[in-house]
Amino acid sequence: MSLHAFGGYHFLPWTGVFARAPDWPKLLALGTAMQAGQGAGAYKPMQLSRWAFFFRGQGMEIEHLYGRYGIPSVLVELTRSGIEKPADLKTPFRWYNPRRPPRHLGLGVGALHAVAWDMAWAVRTGQAEPWAGIGGE
Repeated sequence: MSLHAFGGYHFLPWTGVFARAPDWPKLLALGTAMQAGQGAGAYKPMQLSRWAFFFRGQGMEIEHLYGRYGIPSVLVELTRSGIEKPADLKTPFRWYNPRRPPRHLGLGVGALHAVAWDMAWAVRTGQAEPWAGIGGE
């Protein structure tokens, strides 16, 4: 899991190509589990290379971890910025820092807690794949 500071998304592999990852339903289930753990104002899970038609994140950490080692990886873009009025555009600090950080802290912790809980439950119950049957499958 990689934590970043702008956007309000759970980004999933692939980051550098438009094609879906071979086990996309399981990756989406992971993102959906994180989203469910956040409650109101939850971040949207999506493939990073599909965020904008012109954007490709060649060589990003989640692409490497997933592509090289098969680790289900997520890049969490915490917050949706602190831009609330036109004057905020002139202050780069506001671009990446919300005015009310505790709300975003709660969303981030909720997502991480959901993943940890799902993994712990899978270990306790002997499930090989904690996100099987959730979300995209």
